[in-house]
Amino acid sequence: MDGSMWGAANYVPLTPLSFLERAAIVYGDRTAVVCGGRRFSWRETRERCLAGASALAHLGVDRRDVVSHWRMTTSCLVFRVMRNGW
Repeated sequence: MDGSMWGAANYVPLTPLSFLERAAIVYGDRTAVVCGGRRFSWRETRERCLAGASALAHLGVDRRDVVSHWRMTTSCLVFRVMRNGW
């Protein structure tokens, strides 16, 4: 942004969580993840992340806990981990 000053009106740093929330609002129906033959919109990705985070929370997993998952990493799993803030 050459020549411009950064401020609250034109610049907000995004965390992975705030990025996901904003993407679901701004790009809701656009493709976010392609996992094999399946496609998920940003809105669906947000909902899947919330469901995954909720499942981990119900198992007693809390922020800063370490979760191990042994299989090929897929974009579906990455978004689930990102939603939990790890």
